[in-house]
Amino acid sequence: MIDLLDLVELLDEQKNNSETIKIIKSIATTTDALEEHK
Repeated sequence: MIDLLDLVELLDEQKNNSETIKIIKSIATTTDALEEHK
């Protein structure tokens, strides 16, 4: 599975939609938090 933070970096490099980047960063942060609680 691709690391979401790596995906964000790819999107940043490609100057993609900043809203999409914000959403992905939010998802990545949530995913990390959930992983810590396992």
